[in-house]
Amino acid sequence: MSISINACQKIEGPAGDVFKTWEVKDFVSIENSSYARDENSPIYISINDDQTYNLQLEQNTCQGEILGITELTIIMEQPGCTKMCCESSFSRRFEELIPSISMYKVTGTTLRLYIKNWGFIECELSQ
Repeated sequence: MSISINACQKIEGPAGDVFKTWEVKDFVSIENSSYARDENSPIYISINDDQTYNLQLEQNTCQGEILGITELTIIMEQPGCTKMCCESSFSRRFEELIPSISMYKVTGTTLRLYIKNWGFIECELSQ
């Protein structure tokens, strides 16, 4: 007989550096597209140690669960948003990319969220 227990575990050590609020700065990808954004309205992702995340887009807020996280990998469900009205194409694309993120790397005050065969989303630690 096998018993499996799934519980939220607080991750410490190097992976613990990701549990902060980050300002989304740029997409670095193989796509041949550029996405307009409102430079006066920063976009944020908060990665929480209770295995949830929050997005503050230009006009709307979103939230979702982190389905798995290790020191290098992260899997996030599609976010649920208040309403996807009036967002820039950059905001909409960021929200669409969330479930495709598979890895992350924190270097100092920079977070990169990697998407296989696409590129990465660059974020800076929010002040």
